[in-house]
This record gives sequence, C-alpha cells and structure tokens, in this order.
Amino acid sequence: MKGKALLACFVFVVTACSSANPTAQASSPSLSPSPSSSASSFASTSPSPTSSATSSISPASSPPAGDTITYLRTAGSGTEVVLRSLGSGNESVVTSIPKDHLEGTYYGPSAWTPDGGIAATTLTPDRTHTDNSDVWLFAQRFAGVIWSYPYPVRGCICRFGLPGATLAISPDGQYLVAGGPGKGSEAFVVFRLSDRMQVKAFDAGTGFVMWDRTGHRLFTTGTTTQTWTPEGGTVALAGAGRWDHLAGLSPDGTKIAYTGYLGPDDDANLRVYVYDVKAESTRMLSDQSRSQVLFVKSGWVWYLDEAACVAGSPRPGCGPWGTAPTNRVFAMNLTSGVEQEVVFSQGEAPALEYGMFTPGEFWPNS
Repeated sequence: MKGKALLACFVFVVTACSSANPTAQASSPSLSPSPSSSASSFASTSPSPTSSATSSISPASSPPAGDTITYLRTAGSGTEVVLRSLGSGNESVVTSIPKDHLEGTYYGPSAWTPDGGIAATTLTPDRTHTDNSDVWLFAQRFAGVIWSYPYPVRGCICRFGLPGATLAISPDGQYLVAGGPGKGSEAFVVFRLSDRMQVKAFDAGTGFVMWDRTGHRLFTTGTTTQTWTPEGGTVALAGAGRWDHLAGLSPDGTKIAYTGYLGPDDDANLRVYVYDVKAESTRMLSDQSRSQVLFVKSGWVWYLDEAACVAGSPRPGCGPWGTAPTNRVFAMNLTSGVEQEVVFSQGEAPALEYGMFTPGEFWPNS
C-alpha cells in the first residue's frame, strides 16, 4: 500500500539516525508500533556510525531508548504535539494547539517551541473559507491570526513538485517565518514574536527559507543563496551555489545538503552537494547521477541512485526530465568520502516510486 511504503521510507531514515554502528550483517529495524498520525520531527543522540571496509551497510536492528519523534494527533477540539520514545514507546504531550485535525500537510504546516510555550499553525482556504491561508499564533496570552496570504496555484510538471508552505520558529524562539511560495501567492515574511511585528518581507524570487540550528539566522535561496538576520540584514553566502531542491541542514548546523543540476542551464543531470558553512565551500559528493540527499546523522548522508529513463519504460517517476530513482540507496561518511550502498532486508526497502526522501528536522529545532 502507498501509505505503508511511505512510512517505511520515513522509518528507515529515523533508524539510520539512531543506529550505533550499522554493518553489512545487521538486520533490518524492528520498531515499536508507530503512531497513525504523521511524524513531524526526529532526533538522534547515539554515536555516529563508523567506517566499514565492506561495500555496503545496513540499518541497525533497533533504535536505543531515548531517541524520539514528535507527531500531531487530534484530541477533542485541539491538536496535541506528542513526543514519543522509539525505544520505550513512552509518550508525553509537549503542548496542545487549539485547532483540530492539523495532522499532515494538507491543512498547512505547524510549528512550536520545545517547551510548548509558543505554537503556530497555518489554516488553508478549506478551513478559512476564503482564498487565503491564515497563520495563527498562540503565545504570551495571545491567540489569533497574525498574517493571511493568498493560497498559491498548485500543480506543475516538474521533477520534485512545488515547494510547500513554510511555518517555522527560530531556535531561540524570537522570530517566526511564514509563507507559501508559488504563483499567485506572496513572498516569505518574518515576524518578531515579542510584539508580533513583521520585520522582513522577502522578494518573490525567494523560493526556500530555513533557520540555522541556533539563534535566528535564516538561510534563503532563490536566484542567489543568502542569509538574513534582523541585526545584519541580508548577506550573500560565500561559496554557495543555488540550492535547487530539498535542501536540509545537518544536525550540528555546519553543513547543508541539497540536490541540484550540473549548471544553471542544465535540467537533466542531477547531482548531490554539500555546502560547508564554516569553510564557505560547496562539494559535489559524486560525479554520478544521484538525487535527494539528506542527513541521517552528523557527518553521514543518504541519497538515491538515478538512471536515465528508457523510451517506453514502465519505471515510475520517468517524465520529461529524463531520469528517475532506481530504488538503490547510497550512504556516505563525509569524512572518508566513500560511497556505500545501503542494503535492506527483503521486503523492507523503501518504495521510492511512491515518494521522495526529504530532509527532516531534528528536535528541538521543530
């Protein structure tokens, strides 16, 4: 089933983050029952995997106690943010957002601080009964709409689809960024949460924003890649190319992994890249066709093999862009630079034709 396949893909990513030392002989994960609601973030506290002389690695048998995911579930007239331990199965409620049925992305993204003191959610036009999406804030004795923006025109013939709406609180809890990029919508905006004042509106060419792991520095990409802070304004990010697709920050905040093309006029040759924030340099991880890179631990990434579509091929994902994943998953330790294939037990490989690897968030930065 499609839903089970997508869940399997997500579970393997969580397990990779949690595993202590994957080896070629390790069995596939055996997790406690997963909540039915969609998970929104995950964490990793175990040591990084070590290098192996073998040419393949496998997920570890089970995650250690203490590794957690958070997910949303409707409870009465509100939605609870639930923290769940994958090792013990224990759960605790971080906060409750006073709007029901916020699970999944259909109703728009939600965000909250780790202590639950501030929460926000986006209600799309099917909930507002207008042409706009409303951003609700629940904080400091305030509950109300702080911004409304037109819902963008959706749908395109494009490899990775259109970016979804964004709603994210800065790690220090001082700022919130919101927006739904796309035709007919408005640019991203940033609010200062202490007084709910809008302090920044980005231009329409900004297609993606992402907070740093600490403080309130915002990474942005569009025609160029930049950073923004309320104190320093917008600054070009030295050594960075355009982060075309699925950019994600490493757990330690020192690197950004993304999928891109070989050049600005190239729409056929996909590659995976990592930008080093401190070194201000960009590195292509493989000169082979690869896509959908993401961090599974600090210093470790997973990504997909790509292959050219053959005329008449029934392989899902083949379109006018000319390539599609082959269902092979690779891992790389960024220190060694060695590419290894991830080997799954029979029947437990992610069904990649039904979805994509996408970057996750790491608690408490969700």
